[in-house]
Amino acid sequence: MGKAIVGIGDAIKAFGGLLAFLLFGAALFANSQVRGETGVAIMIVTIGLAAFAGILLFVLGTLIAAQGQILKATLDAAVNSSPFLTDQDRAEIMSLK
Repeated sequence: MGKAIVGIGDAIKAFGGLLAFLLFGAALFANSQVRGETGVAIMIVTIGLAAFAGILLFVLGTLIAAQGQILKATLDAAVNSSPFLTDQDRAEIMSLK
């Protein structure tokens, strides 16, 4: 379960980077299509939106991935301190094998 949560967090971070890149490209395209002050204004607003969306999704993805890491660490601590498991069982449960 912890690996899945970390994977979701990483996917959100990647989506944030992709979205920011696409919005930045759209800003440059809009500036090339619309001349004058309007084109510059559209470009500035779109670049600001790209930066905001990219940073927001990166931070959200980082927080979600951190929750997954905490869940994995909790499981590892519980498995490591269990007197009923052999070293081979511990390695298998903690995905070290």
